[in-house]
Amino acid sequence: MSWLYYLRAALHTLRLRLPYMSDIHLNRLLVPYGEGSYTGDQACTINSLEFMYVNGNPRIHECIISEIVLWKAKTLPNHEFLIATVKYDGHVVGALRIERTVMPTESRPVNASSVSLTSTSSSTNLFAHDHITVCCTDNIALHTTPAQMIARHSPATPINIAYVVAACAVLNKASPEYDVFRKQCYWYAGLAFRLLVGDDVMRQLQYNGPQRAGEVANFFSVMKEPELDRHARELRPLYEDKLQAIQYEVTERRRKERRAEDAERVAEEAKRRAEAAEREVGGARRRAEEEEREAEGARREAEAAVRRAAEMEIELQKLKELNQGARTSAGPSA
Repeated sequence: MSWLYYLRAALHTLRLRLPYMSDIHLNRLLVPYGEGSYTGDQACTINSLEFMYVNGNPRIHECIISEIVLWKAKTLPNHEFLIATVKYDGHVVGALRIERTVMPTESRPVNASSVSLTSTSSSTNLFAHDHITVCCTDNIALHTTPAQMIARHSPATPINIAYVVAACAVLNKASPEYDVFRKQCYWYAGLAFRLLVGDDVMRQLQYNGPQRAGEVANFFSVMKEPELDRHARELRPLYEDKLQAIQYEVTERRRKERRAEDAERVAEEAKRRAEAAEREVGGARRRAEEEEREAEGARREAEAAVRRAAEMEIELQKLKELNQGARTSAGPSA
């Protein structure tokens, strides 16, 4: 892995309050290391959201769910869904719309609000389309304008997006089919809400407005609260296991990244040491070459001195011979 990869990871994990929090979007955080540029709403499957959460920008793991609201559409058949508000560093960066609809097909591209509650038993089971819409901050209100708030909860203990993924994954696995009488949007939203807020909160929760969860047109109860409570208790162990599995996967990913970063640092340190050793060897080689040149120069100077001494010896010998010849010539004439 390149040094740029780890530089991006390090920069994204800095706990700094950014000057313009509007630059942070939930969609961007769900893309690995913030390389995405799309900031509009994006619908995704549970599996894709889980993948993006585990492999996305490290800051996505620091986001918390600040509020969970159960909404009911005002028009028949009063489709129900959840909106989970997401915050990062105390600022809202987006929301998750959690819902169950009918899987669109070429012959019947419908959603939950278009399924008739008077369908016969032979046509009640359809493929469920359990999906989560990642909403940008500016569009959160658009998702709730034609709906009425049924119940809301702000977790006292911070929870993250892994809780949402775990709840939705367990519900989808428990019932992948859309049953208009038993496993529809009311069942899905009601159970997701219960799994996220907990049994203790549900017992203390006050519902808002004249409409209640699981009811159509204020009188026809499709899902009974005791039944939803029972389903929630049955599914909670599976939900907690799935949550632990996701958290473990995130922890393992971080551990592997840290190990890779440590290995990269060790390799870089070894490279720096090798380069330093190479520089030292090069310096020693240059010093040895310099000493060799100096020794060669000294040798040449010594040879030149020997030659000069020999030449001087020859000159001195010549002078001696001349002097001797002069003495010999001067002797007899005296």
